[in-house]
Amino acid sequence: MSKAQLKPNDLEIGHFVVLPMGWVDHPFMRNQFVISTPEQLKILKHLKVSSIDVDLKRSTLKKPKVDNTETAKVSTKKSEPSPEELWQQKQRSNMRDLEQDLELQEELFKLAVTQLAMSPTESLQSFKNILGPALEKVYDQEGPLVLSAIVAERESEDVFAHSLNCLHLGLVLAKQIKLSRQHAEVFGLACLCHDLGMLKIPQNIKRTTQELTKQEQSHYRTHPTYSQEMLRKAAVFPKAILPLSANHQEFLDGSGFPKGLKQDKISQLTQLLSVVVYFDQWVNPLPSQRAFTAQQALARVFKLGGKKLNQNYSKALLQTLGVYPPGSFVKLDDDRIAMVVSTNPSALMQPLTQILESGKSLAMAPFVDLQAEGLKIKESFAKEELPSTLQTRLPALPRAILQLQINE
Repeated sequence: MSKAQLKPNDLEIGHFVVLPMGWVDHPFMRNQFVISTPEQLKILKHLKVSSIDVDLKRSTLKKPKVDNTETAKVSTKKSEPSPEELWQQKQRSNMRDLEQDLELQEELFKLAVTQLAMSPTESLQSFKNILGPALEKVYDQEGPLVLSAIVAERESEDVFAHSLNCLHLGLVLAKQIKLSRQHAEVFGLACLCHDLGMLKIPQNIKRTTQELTKQEQSHYRTHPTYSQEMLRKAAVFPKAILPLSANHQEFLDGSGFPKGLKQDKISQLTQLLSVVVYFDQWVNPLPSQRAFTAQQALARVFKLGGKKLNQNYSKALLQTLGVYPPGSFVKLDDDRIAMVVSTNPSALMQPLTQILESGKSLAMAPFVDLQAEGLKIKESFAKEELPSTLQTRLPALPRAILQLQINE
């Protein structure tokens, strides 16, 4: 038998696949090809199909070597892991799954940006391949929705990281304010595409640590207009996202940019986008801008609610993230220092954390469920305020990238 039908999760590198869809419905250059990279495999596993045809004759799978030695037959009995060890393993497994999701999302985002000018229809589909799973988690699946932080080495002007944070945080807010799924789909696409204009801003402006000159500041403030023009020129994106991309940096009092619009000229969806945009931008600013901790940025959004930002949406942000958003560095009431990993919908003041310890990487840091342990947070602080022995356990340019998961 030379052909078989496999579920996407059963595919392996080396399989020759024949995709059951048109070429505009997936991000690959061909409908038939040999899976050659982990990235291709991840994308295939996220396609919304029940099975994929595999040509076994044209596949190049390597057969595993069989070890017939006596030592291979000897099984070493291991002691059963404790409930705590099993729980720690589950948390690490969850984080690995989220990291894999992040890798796939980044590949799709890069592909979408590459396709935008020459193949806009395929670009839109690549953006939708990121949006679809997020929408499904927020609107279609049951169970408490959790926002988790993957801490990665990132440049501060990383458009992908900013756009993904806006998408995941924005969709949770959209659900909380009872935005319909149809409107949330448009809003989510705007979250992903609103900052594409930053790709046209020169690197010397985005990377300088010096205060921007008036000319540089003026150039930087054109990026929303660039975003709108890029999407308009593509001519396949919903027209409803154009004003969101153009006006996401506007403030209700007219002090924003690029047009200085006031409240009555800024749509409700744009006001919602502005809340998540400014929150993430204040936590992850350009090197020339002041950085705030996640807690400080959250307090700033709340303070500006009703003045520069929509008051109801600012309150919804606080109700979603709690006082200590994922990615915050905190001290517990037993004096241990930790990083907030995930929100806890049932107790926002007691999120899931990882304990930072000297000599232990973040990947191996133990998880602590503050609610289960009866612990509380005493204070939060910036990464620069951590003891030097703990700072070395983190990436040099750490950025918390938000991911969505259903808490089982």
